[in-house]
Parts: sequence; C-alpha cells; structure tokens
Amino acid sequence: MNVSAARSLTESAILKKPAFKPTFALSQRIFLTLVLALSNVFSYSQSYKKTNRTKIYAEESGDSIIIRADNDMVIPVTLRLLFEVENPVPHSVDTVLSIVDPKTTGKILKVLYPENPNGRYKYNYSWRVVPGDVTQSVNADYFYRFPYDKNAGYKVSQGPFGSFSHQKMYAYDFLMPVGTAVCAARDGIVAAIKNDSDKGGSDRKFINEANYISIYHDDGTMANYCHLGKKGIKVKEGQKIKQGQVIALSGNTGFSNGPHLHFEVIKPNINTDLKQWVKFRWESATSRPDLVLNY
Repeated sequence: MNVSAARSLTESAILKKPAFKPTFALSQRIFLTLVLALSNVFSYSQSYKKTNRTKIYAEESGDSIIIRADNDMVIPVTLRLLFEVENPVPHSVDTVLSIVDPKTTGKILKVLYPENPNGRYKYNYSWRVVPGDVTQSVNADYFYRFPYDKNAGYKVSQGPFGSFSHQKMYAYDFLMPVGTAVCAARDGIVAAIKNDSDKGGSDRKFINEANYISIYHDDGTMANYCHLGKKGIKVKEGQKIKQGQVIALSGNTGFSNGPHLHFEVIKPNINTDLKQWVKFRWESATSRPDLVLNY
C-alpha cells in the first residue's frame, strides 16, 4: 500500500486596524478546509483521492481569534499545527499537537490575543493531519487471527518485503479464490471502505481500483484488507467489528496478478508522508508455519 498518512496546508493573515476587532482579509469567517486524502491513507497503492473529512478554520470572538477543528471521520485524527505570530503574542513559534475525537465539531486548537490592540498584527500557521491517535502505544503482544475461516488454509504467495510489490512493506498476500469469505483478524471499527470497483490486473494502471476495508484498532493501529470483490463488503463505515467476523468476500481488484487477499497493519505517524507498517504476529504461526513461511 502506497500511503501518505499526512497532509499539510498553510494559511496566514496580516491586518492593521485602529483597534483589535478582527475582520479577516478574506471574510468575516474563513473556513480553511483540510483536504484529507482518505483513499491514499487507507487503500492499497492508491494515489490521492480528495475527500473533505477534516476542517480547520479561524473565527473571531471578542478580542481574540479562535482556531477550531471539525472531524467528520468515525475515528480520531491527529492534528499538528505550527504557528508563527506577531502582535497576537510576541513574535514566536508555537506548535500544537491535538487529538480530535470522531464526529467532533468546533474543537478549540488555539486562541490568539493581541499584545498591542492598536497595531498591525500578523499570524500564519501550517498543519498536518493523520487519521488515528499518534499518542497510543502499539500492543506488540497482540496475536492476529488469520483473515479467513479458522478451518481453512491458504498459501502465502508474497510475504513481508516480497519482490513483486512488497519491497518496503510488512504485509501478506494470501492466495484465495474470488468470493472467499474474509474475516476480521482483530476487533475494531470500520474506518473506511471502497466497494465499487470491478477492475483489476497486473498493470499499474489499476493501482487505484482495489476495493478495501480499513479497520481501526484500540491501540491506534489500522488493518487493511485489500483487492476485495465488487460489492463484496459486508460491513459499513463506523460499524464495530469482532475478531473472526465475516467482513467481505475476496476478489481480484486493483493492481493484482491473480485472486488474493492483501493484509497489513499500519500505525499513524504525524512526522512523515510515508506509511508506517507494524510488524505483527499470527496467533497460530507456530502450529501452522506453512501458511506463513512458505513464500
């Protein structure tokens, strides 16, 4: 999965007024919409597909400017804001790291006050966002269930750092016929889905066509189940999922050289545009090593 989990934007304002009663240069209330590339965050080898799910905006309130955030996602997001200001406070640089809960409106990120209400003041800020809570610690002791029926077994055609498409990924490809039941490897909540594609092949032109489910876990990690069949997803965004639950039917969509299920676990990282894979363990790896190591 080719994923940039963070996006960055910048906004600034320069004003000179006889008194500090802010009227923004563009409008009374500026909405600074953060375009969150969800498909690039969650899906396998996908380029940016812009969806407005998080907003950063500034508004006036008496003698202050309030920077707020909305999060329309069903999982938390982490925002990092970098401020550079003159007059609202003495010239300084200030960084704010904030976790915005799911389905939140109007969370206050920063309040700016004038040092000199009668003078010129200036502020600018930039921000980055990543789905998930970066302050959580990965549970390294968790054992993942194989993502299919417990009585079945499927060969791994490509494992971590495989030569075909996993060169930099800690991920597994399980060979399975189209229409095979895909099961949740861990409890979580459905963060995102793509369910409408019937296109696929070994040409990279299909890289944006994979159907997928992303499930967010209680330690801040996210599992991606990719190359699913068209209309084969059995769950919806925001739904709570139990380990072993059937969540989809496998397929052959997207950049793929044959029917299979791609599975990986990632964690949010606010400091890079690159996805960060999690090295995880299978619960039955010692009893069924052929399923994991035969690739």
